[in-house]
Amino acid sequence: MKGQIGIYNKNKNLIYFSSNKNSNTSIVFISGMYGGLFEPGYTKEIYKMCRKKQINFFQPRLSSFPNFGLFTLENDALEVLESLKYNQSENIILIGHSTGCQVIMYLIENYGEDFKERVKICILHGPISDRNYEEHVNRDLPKIIKEVTNKSESEVFVYENTMYKKERFLDLYRIGGKDDFFSYDLENTFFENLNKIEFKILFIISGNDKFTKESNLNKLKLIKGGEVKIIKEADHFLKQKKYIKKFLNIITKKISRLEKNNLSNL
Repeated sequence: MKGQIGIYNKNKNLIYFSSNKNSNTSIVFISGMYGGLFEPGYTKEIYKMCRKKQINFFQPRLSSFPNFGLFTLENDALEVLESLKYNQSENIILIGHSTGCQVIMYLIENYGEDFKERVKICILHGPISDRNYEEHVNRDLPKIIKEVTNKSESEVFVYENTMYKKERFLDLYRIGGKDDFFSYDLENTFFENLNKIEFKILFIISGNDKFTKESNLNKLKLIKGGEVKIIKEADHFLKQKKYIKKFLNIITKKISRLEKNNLSNL
């Protein structure tokens, strides 16, 4: 993969990849849990698409890779904002996968004014609820949450072979936590009140996502500026080429419309 590796935070030694820093348009990709550069695998196909269209593929590596449980959603969001200072494109397409969707939602909810002129659309693939999934696979979760609530903020503990601190654990798995954006059992008004600035948001749902136990489709449709597309039978990571192709078709159509309308109306 051709491009430039740069450092956007020297103190933390955080890097980014940029394929075409001179392009006026960038796809900025935010990975989910355990996701480093060029993850998930289909990012390589997005990169190829960007090369073909002569736009920039930009991906920052965050402190939370690979130990997401030790860092907060706020931390992720601030690092993404910091990385964007090293991206000179006037027009940005934010793409998030899995937990990366939560990072983008948190960004537009809390820092949207900082970049509302640059971000033309947010594309969120696999916007699943970590809380709903964990409730399904672990019936003892309420008990564990109670135990974690009594821990100190600095204590590091292990849950399901993953290191956590109190804040991120509760944000992920407690009702109303900072990461709890996509749960099917949240009130309609919660979704209706999201995205006050009204960024354009495209939710792309994998029809056979193993992390979705109850559909949140109707809830996502309540979000202002939102549009929902479904890739039937696709898995969470788009491991099969035919699903990657469908995903890329959706993205390229959006980019083509963006270019046709001079980046103002997707």
